[in-house]
Amino acid sequence: MGIVAILKNVREFFWPLLEPLEETNIRQITIDDCKFLDDEIDFELKYLEDNRKSEEDRKKEVESKATIFVGTFAVATTVLINMAKEFIFSPILELQSLNYFVVFLIALTIIYLCRAIQFAIRTLQRRKYNTLGFPDFMLTEDRDKKKQILVRQYNAIKKNQKEINIKVDYMTMAQAYFQRAVMTVLLLTIIFLCTFIFQNKSVINNIINIIKKVVTNQTAVVLVIGIAIFFFAIIILLFYKLYSLEKRIDRTDHT
Repeated sequence: MGIVAILKNVREFFWPLLEPLEETNIRQITIDDCKFLDDEIDFELKYLEDNRKSEEDRKKEVESKATIFVGTFAVATTVLINMAKEFIFSPILELQSLNYFVVFLIALTIIYLCRAIQFAIRTLQRRKYNTLGFPDFMLTEDRDKKKQILVRQYNAIKKNQKEINIKVDYMTMAQAYFQRAVMTVLLLTIIFLCTFIFQNKSVINNIINIIKKVVTNQTAVVLVIGIAIFFFAIIILLFYKLYSLEKRIDRTDHT
């Protein structure tokens, strides 16, 4: 792996970019492409209608998720901005350099969330969709009406698939930046926890002493046995699930 590839992977880890979509010409069919028998038209139309509904459900699902993301990320960004103000104007941690690092992490989290909001909003943007209305040939005596409907429906679905795929790509990018925001929040949590322990050693020691007084040797043995039984039960449950899955797979293979 070359240096360029390594740098690209590092950049992708901290700042993922949306790969440009390949420009592909969508093939539009005509009645001449309908090589099936006339008595198969109804089956073909039903298949296309099911496909259209599936694509419509996919569009609604990704837009619904994007709507939730925008609202949630906006609230989280507001909270983080207020937290950053607290650390800037009234440092909480004893080490000044640690305060700067925390502010940097909060700012990075806000940037990640704003980037996620940006892609979620792009997901919700109105795009060009093709729908089958009431074409003029429906009022004529054309015998190929069903084939013309099939052709128009097929071409509309293929065009819409490209637009929906763009929405899915935007939503994927929103999730990617949200994952990075979660990682920075996790790092902040670890810093706060470690700082609290070091700044409150006496409190932690008092809690440990209290636990030592309450938990005798006998109760400690009971606690260890209880934890062991709990994990043993989980292992048995996992083996049972795996065994059931293998049985189901075997049944599927035999059928």
